[in-house]
Amino acid sequence: MNAKPLALVTGASAGIGAAFARALAARGEDVALVARRLDRLEALAEELRTTHRIEAIPIQADLSIVDAHAPIMDALGARGRSIGTLVNNAGFSVPQSYEKTTWPQQRDFVMTLVTAVAGLTHAALPGMIARGQGRIINVSSITALSPGGAGHTLYPAAKSFVLKFSLSLDAEVRRQGVRVTCVVPGTT
Repeated sequence: MNAKPLALVTGASAGIGAAFARALAARGEDVALVARRLDRLEALAEELRTTHRIEAIPIQADLSIVDAHAPIMDALGARGRSIGTLVNNAGFSVPQSYEKTTWPQQRDFVMTLVTAVAGLTHAALPGMIARGQGRIINVSSITALSPGGAGHTLYPAAKSFVLKFSLSLDAEVRRQGVRVTCVVPGTT
């Protein structure tokens, strides 16, 4: 068993998540890669193992389910691993007017972009505080600063939550050695 904390990246199968995973691995950090598409996670894990000689753990997970963090934490616990860096990046958008979508589409969106962020953070935080160090990086969006707009109705609200959650949590845990950062990218 490896007691060294690792970096866990959600939405790691593509885009910003894959870029975070590559950057963390290049720094020598072991990574747990979380997304729904296992084939992409396994390919990225193999790339990172080969290129950077780190441990890369692919974990297939659907973050839209209740308590989505639990099986992820169980998978890490079974390997004797804990989270030293958490990158909450997973996300998507529902590009239609609110009333033309189904409730399951909107529910899955909120579960992934809001509830899973809070759940994974809540699960990882005690270990970070106990070690006196940790990093939480939450990926928001420039839309968190917007007044909102038609279409993608819940997206600005969810990303505003991520921003405000990050600021509040950082104020709570910084003195305990845990740094919380919110990344606010533009269109990607």
